[in-house]
Amino acid sequence: MAAGATSTPLPDWAREGSIPARLAAVVRAQPGRLALRDGARELTYGELGARVARLSGAVTALGTPAEHPIAVVLPHGLEAVVAFLGVMAAGRVVVPLDPAYPPARLRALLHDSLAAIVLTDAERVSAICALAPASCAIVDTSALPDPLAAPDPQGIDPGAPAIITYTSGSTGEPKGVVYPHRMQRHNAGSYAGAYAVTPDDRFTMLHSVAFSSGQIEALIALLTGASLHLLDPRRQSPVRIAQWLDDEAITVYTHVPSAFRLLAPVLAERRPPRALRLVALGSEPVRASDLALFQRAFAPPCRMVARLGSSEVGNIALWFADHRTVLSDGLVPAGYPMPDREVLLVDEAGRAVAPGEVGEIAVRSHYLLLGYWRQPERSAAAFRPDGTSSGARVFRMGDLGRWLPDGCLVHLGRADSLVKIRGHRVELGAVERALLDAPDVADAIVLPLPRADGEQRLVAWVVPRDGAGLAASELAAALRGALPEAGVPSAFVVLNALPRNPNGKVDRAALPAPALARPTLATAFAAPGTRLEREVAAIWAEALALAPIGLDDDFLELGGHSLTAARIATRVEEALAVALGPHELLAAPTVRAMVEVVLVRGIAELPPDEAEALLRDAEPGPG
Repeated sequence: MAAGATSTPLPDWAREGSIPARLAAVVRAQPGRLALRDGARELTYGELGARVARLSGAVTALGTPAEHPIAVVLPHGLEAVVAFLGVMAAGRVVVPLDPAYPPARLRALLHDSLAAIVLTDAERVSAICALAPASCAIVDTSALPDPLAAPDPQGIDPGAPAIITYTSGSTGEPKGVVYPHRMQRHNAGSYAGAYAVTPDDRFTMLHSVAFSSGQIEALIALLTGASLHLLDPRRQSPVRIAQWLDDEAITVYTHVPSAFRLLAPVLAERRPPRALRLVALGSEPVRASDLALFQRAFAPPCRMVARLGSSEVGNIALWFADHRTVLSDGLVPAGYPMPDREVLLVDEAGRAVAPGEVGEIAVRSHYLLLGYWRQPERSAAAFRPDGTSSGARVFRMGDLGRWLPDGCLVHLGRADSLVKIRGHRVELGAVERALLDAPDVADAIVLPLPRADGEQRLVAWVVPRDGAGLAASELAAALRGALPEAGVPSAFVVLNALPRNPNGKVDRAALPAPALARPTLATAFAAPGTRLEREVAAIWAEALALAPIGLDDDFLELGGHSLTAARIATRVEEALAVALGPHELLAAPTVRAMVEVVLVRGIAELPPDEAEALLRDAEPGPG
């Protein structure tokens, strides 16, 4: 099989049916096999089936209205998985939430979900009571009543809602996505076919069920009869995780690339996990450097797979690589489309783009999200009928892509990652890739931020490699050799690590604002001494939104550009009556050099009395 192609076809069970009905079939087929392991605790499929049935019956006995969801607020572990499955087995919609969320976010999600019941543990009952609506019943799962009988999972409608998952958006506004049983059962089956999963596989579950990535990890394993092995990476070092992979004889390791980048160097210094056959990376972009890390840290015949998808459509493409894979253009492809998801590339009007051209990725399928929780207008706008009698719908992902001649999809970032900076189109991903090519940069993200005057500017948040020192001047100089002027960030913020949500994605809302102080430059700071030097430096500081400005600080290294140069030239003429063109600032790019130009120009062009005043301002002495 060539690198890039998927493996086995979609399993027969994946196209129709509910999640509990499929789990019940697996339990009947192999009650004695290992299903879940969480540290020293484990459940066979027979024991898992019994616990799920007991919880589903107990939830039903509580008698709350069926149209209201049931929230699960439990830490990452065995009990959370059982509750997640048990609520669905009761025919109810489950809302899994991470107790590690800040209280304000947890409160907002509990209120938005309209949950009738919150399932939690004894330790958290009082805290949840303070956050949940007064009408919500807070139930300790260890104190659930004994059920009279468990509901029959065969009666659950495959098209009914099963899960509401809140996405970790950057605005703080809750956005719940509503998964039907049919979609997530099909999504799990698609992965199972592509990964060639058998009951002998042993899967990692490193994400909480509060996140779609954790849910699908659980469903791939448990709906195929494999075993699921739980670990909370937030509480373990990369060294401990590496040992755990070996101790548990893990065969399929799934995680986000940022966490993989911490683990891979550890594995490169020790024996690779003996049983591992597949490293699956997704939920954020996979880099060419990730493939190189994989090839150093893992031994053949282990393979790597990159995943592309979204909450609304599930996974749409996979790309497999091994130790012989070479990237010709430095980009990791998104891969080849998954079964029953037709991937389209369209223009702004929704028309298909020509072969080889860039377009927005759209997906046509019967296996899409039902919509956004309590947002019918938004749902109707996002999920459009495909215009045929098939009943399929189309969702535009907001990502850009293009097709390779062999049918492989290349992901080119978010459509909104194409931003206008001073009238020029800049692709944020290209700026990030250029930063990551710098030898001392381990991680980076670039975003546009508005200045006080409304103008957009690029800001880069960078993480140094191995404690290296990063100077804004050196980073900017490196980027100027690879990018047009508009693509060079005007500010660099150096961090020990990029802030991340509990699911491992960069938390953009938590990125610190760039300081208004002078950045770290290779040039030593020299304070302006004369009245004229201080006046010119103040004009620069106002235009650049930075202070203090040194006499020998380079204009471009401070984040200046042609529009800033024009702004400075205008202010200099207003304040000093000396006309300068923006090009002259770029030719004399320091305060010291500009003062010299102002003096020469002023003496030559100003009336004698004004020229004399200018010279007095240039003399050393108290301001």
